[in-house]
Amino acid sequence: MARKHANRKGKVISAAFETLEARQLQTATNAGLYYAPLPTLWATAPTAVLPHAYADLNDDGYVDMVRSTGSGPNATAVLLGEGAGQFDRAVYYPGGHMCQDIEIADVNNDGHLDVLSANANDKSITVLRGLGDGTFTLANTVTFGDITPTDTSVVDFTHDGKLDLVICGYSHSFPLEGVIGTMEGNGDGTFGALKTYIPSVQTMDTAPFGVGSADFNGDGWADFITTHRATQPGYQVYLNNHNRTFAQQTISMMALVSLHLAARRCYSNSNVSSSAV
Repeated sequence: MARKHANRKGKVISAAFETLEARQLQTATNAGLYYAPLPTLWATAPTAVLPHAYADLNDDGYVDMVRSTGSGPNATAVLLGEGAGQFDRAVYYPGGHMCQDIEIADVNNDGHLDVLSANANDKSITVLRGLGDGTFTLANTVTFGDITPTDTSVVDFTHDGKLDLVICGYSHSFPLEGVIGTMEGNGDGTFGALKTYIPSVQTMDTAPFGVGSADFNGDGWADFITTHRATQPGYQVYLNNHNRTFAQQTISMMALVSLHLAARRCYSNSNVSSSAV
């Protein structure tokens, strides 16, 4: 049983790191930079990548796409999959300006997938309620005051069966300050008050750009990890204290790579074991 638990944990951690790498690429290119996967550094890139996410939104067995158009009153495009890599014509729904991330999850516990878009210019998250047939309706908008979100993660970190929200970004106070925030889900598509954490390393170049969730220490509770700009000396891990708070610690790039490779080995061993049975 212990080995099975380690394999599952390895798969989750590896997936979380791969998600972080993808988000770093997305947020970096939106800022005119290019991010190469761990452990290489940043370089200049000519194009931007608009946020997008994939899931089966209408339960027809085909993968559908949700992407941002960047700006405008209906800035969230839904393209239903038709199979063989083909998509139907885009249908547009409300979204904010300068979207930084799109998440797909059932945040109101009705059995249908919803869409959340994090909007930098509006300092908000737009929540679209899924109707189960690939269509959506505007549910609500979550605002963050002077905090500009750069990435989000949807996960149940309170163990109450309701999906919660983790955001990262920066505040517009002077000097510019990186911020991590958590909001407890109410189970109906709305969220509670924002609770903020200030990263231990602060400069104008270290605002967190990406956040991913996984159980990093094997205690059965969701933790999260943030990635920062090139000048950040390491990644920051927030371990769940099981009481709606998190303990912050910095992990070096080499330690992150080691954990990443170990997780990949666990997942690889799991696949070998499964195929041999």
